[in-house]
Amino acid sequence: MLCLEALEVCSDDVRESTEVDKAADSERRCTAEHEGRKKVFLKENGGVSVCRSDDKAANKRTDVSPSHARAQAGSCTRENVLMRPIYICAAGLQYLYLLRMEHIEFRLLSKINMRASFLQFDGRVHFVSQKRLFSLEGSPVENFEEECVVKPYSVEPCHSFYIRNNKIHLVHDHAPLFSLYINNIRTTVKDLKGVLYTPHNDSLIFYKSGLISVGGRKFEIKKINCLRVRKNRVIVGTGDGYVYIIRDKRLQKRVRLDDFPITSADLHRGTLFYSTLIGTVGKKRIQETRLYFLVLFFVLVFVLTVFKTNL
Repeated sequence: MLCLEALEVCSDDVRESTEVDKAADSERRCTAEHEGRKKVFLKENGGVSVCRSDDKAANKRTDVSPSHARAQAGSCTRENVLMRPIYICAAGLQYLYLLRMEHIEFRLLSKINMRASFLQFDGRVHFVSQKRLFSLEGSPVENFEEECVVKPYSVEPCHSFYIRNNKIHLVHDHAPLFSLYINNIRTTVKDLKGVLYTPHNDSLIFYKSGLISVGGRKFEIKKINCLRVRKNRVIVGTGDGYVYIIRDKRLQKRVRLDDFPITSADLHRGTLFYSTLIGTVGKKRIQETRLYFLVLFFVLVFVLTVFKTNL
């Protein structure tokens, strides 16, 4: 099961429903095998939110057609997940897609004529479009084959939002200044690209194009393009294809994933999921440094014990 993340979208007090476009499904979905890899292409797709718990799928890579994209991988439960389909929310240049991925094939469930600029998930999908907030009614994995209802959530103009204590807090856009409320105190930030809330230490994370602030500590990272919070980790994707992992206010790892800008990245069970500017969706298994040293320590203790016994 995949947990989705969404963008805030807003229209006037209108509720819009879309049914599954079966004809568009066959048109937009095709599979091909190239250089030993199976790839999937979807027209106009802007990126996906992906989560799998099986390590065997970690080396599979899926390519999606070119588009500016933002996507974030969600969390999933370990039990009964290996054979379940993956549900995906994808933001394209013109549409918001709701997809289901079975093995390596994408199936189009719904296509919403809205261009989303920011998305998050807290039990339902929220997204921003034209500086207004929208949400998808109901669970993202229920009844998508029948209909998808878009509900106007707020008519108040906003740039993005963050979710704290089950409440949505809007970030208002008065470019180049952005205002938001922290502990009921209005704060103004200049040239802000995004803000996320991390429940691990009850703090907000700000980021600009070359600077990120985590719990009051600043990191200079060039070409910041996307940000994701996963428990006590902050995953940062950059415009030159790198992903930085910050853990407990320390830079833990820097990984080169692609030659193209990273538009989304997430870490789940030791696997980095990411998407790029041209629509590529990939996975990369990374090694936990802390776990590596722990294993090395136990091996060293075992060798010393055997050596002393032989003496």
